[in-house]
Amino acid sequence: MLTTVAIFVMFVIERGDDTVLPALYAPIGAALATTPAVLSTVNLARALTQAAVAPLSGVLGDRCDRVSVVVAGAVIWGIATLAFGVMKSVGQAIAFAIFNGIGLSLIIPSVQSLIADMYAPSQRGRAFGALYMISSLGSMMFGFFATSIGGTKIGASSMPGWRFAFFVVGGVSLGAAALCSCIARDDRTRARKEAVAARRQRRLDAGLPATDEEETTEQGNGVGAISKAFVARGKEMASDVGKVLRVPTFIIIVVQGIVGSMPWTALSFLTLYLQMRGFEALPAATVSFFVF
Repeated sequence: MLTTVAIFVMFVIERGDDTVLPALYAPIGAALATTPAVLSTVNLARALTQAAVAPLSGVLGDRCDRVSVVVAGAVIWGIATLAFGVMKSVGQAIAFAIFNGIGLSLIIPSVQSLIADMYAPSQRGRAFGALYMISSLGSMMFGFFATSIGGTKIGASSMPGWRFAFFVVGGVSLGAAALCSCIARDDRTRARKEAVAARRQRRLDAGLPATDEEETTEQGNGVGAISKAFVARGKEMASDVGKVLRVPTFIIIVVQGIVGSMPWTALSFLTLYLQMRGFEALPAATVSFFVF
């Protein structure tokens, strides 16, 4: 139960973090003296990085402890979001967006894999429905929060509201990563450890060494052995990704996702459009709240 709660929280914040930058286009554009077209390249850099890294992050989730992968992603995107709060140029924004995309890409494959394992086939539809419903609410709330304070000044230091919004979201992300690390557990990792321990015990009971000698010799412990293992794992990961991309049903799902996401991507400019049409921050945030 605690693992489910932690995973849901992480997914909600991931969706929220994805919403904050588009919600703050207007004040960021004014602060950096740049145009919406240039700001869109920042989000494009994040999206391209996230798309490019996602297949590898999915394979990483298959090979490693998935909770650790999710936590690592949250730490990366949390730091990147905090960095957005101190950016002073579009170049810095693009660099932080790329870093942010790497962190965000680690979340979705592992979260969905964990949810699929935690629920029986007859319950997975409801579990994923609840996951996306809650994450959509999180996205709306984060967007409303960012838009409503983006153009204000915070505290005696008169910190720009859009910088404060990034600091808050980044801090929440790191806090959620700490929470997930403390209470979430990957049952698959525990099962693997138990299987390894049982296999080792069987070897000991049979009077054999605890570790297979051939396996130990093959692995080695030098830099060369580590490099060879890294290259071999990389080739294996590339092969796994290639196998998935050759599945016709998967290709259809991907194409449908690309086409279907286009109008929603365009709607990321809705808040900026409303503000450019003369809407104040709060009304613009309210309208965007019901869209996202």
